[in-house]
Amino acid sequence: MEYKLSDLESTAHARALFNVGDTVTIQIFDKDGVDVTPASPDNECSPYGELDTFAWPYANLETAPTEAQEYSWIMTSQSGSKQRDTDYFSSLPNTIFHIPFEIDIIEFPVFKGDSWEPEIRIDTNAVNLMVAIELTDMDTTFNFYTSNIEGGGDDQIKLISDTETYKIYRLFMTPAQTEAFASRFMDMTVSAGTQIGQLQTTRKEKIPFQEVSAINFTPLP
Repeated sequence: MEYKLSDLESTAHARALFNVGDTVTIQIFDKDGVDVTPASPDNECSPYGELDTFAWPYANLETAPTEAQEYSWIMTSQSGSKQRDTDYFSSLPNTIFHIPFEIDIIEFPVFKGDSWEPEIRIDTNAVNLMVAIELTDMDTTFNFYTSNIEGGGDDQIKLISDTETYKIYRLFMTPAQTEAFASRFMDMTVSAGTQIGQLQTTRKEKIPFQEVSAINFTPLP
């Protein structure tokens, strides 16, 4: 999960699910792999909100970070059951991530056999945002990624506008890819986050294909 550094002394907790009545402790490592687990009892997790949720406050760290930091942790119950995750603290003072974000598809109809380049707006100012898009009709599936995800690149999803409150990306889908779908509809799933495996939001839309391919006119000389 992504937090702000200002959350350290208040709302920032590592959280995991265990059984009601468990005794849970945490072991925590910084982005360099250094064990920064505080001594007992400050390594103990407490029930949080729902009865089966346990949390450990980052305020228990012996040394609070002053710049962007990533913490990987392992929570362990008295029975040996373990939960693992990673939390990220941004150096930005006002990182935002609004749900839902907008996907503008009305101005970008899909014609089979033509290229398709819709724009996706994501309401966030998060740094190094990772975006993945899946298009499928359950028989044929294509996956596209931004360049900061292995296998992705600007020829798949390109950042074309970056402001203090939102980002706009453009998807590139080739004529051969739109032609490959047999169905009249495809499901478009857009996922965005700041870490692999730590996606903050996902939006799914059903996209209809036009019945016939667009007619392209050759300009007059």
